[in-house]
Amino acid sequence: TSIEYQVTHGNTATVTGLPAELRGVYDPATGKFTITGIPLMAGLISYTVTASGDCEPAIIHGTINVKPDVTIALTSAVNTAHQEPCINHAITSIEYQVTHGNTATVT
Repeated sequence: TSIEYQVTHGNTATVTGLPAELRGVYDPATGKFTITGIPLMAGLISYTVTASGDCEPAIIHGTINVKPDVTIALTSAVNTAHQEPCINHAITSIEYQVTHGNTATVT
């Protein structure tokens, strides 16, 4: 999802504070300033958009909170993920660690 600002009575707009994978583009025909891209790291990104025209510039500050991806890792012994138990014999427990997730489903 992009972030859009409407610039009125301005002829340029720029953004500072964004990582290289995010960028801001100003379209003078529509007055729209759009921030797009795909963030590569989790964390809080603080940025400043400055719109300039004939008078004093307009400045607005914003933040983007990039959440980390969910990860899953086998924490029990490696051979527990692939078992061939006999009928009426228990399997060895299989344990995973889920990080940054709300739920986990086994199918």
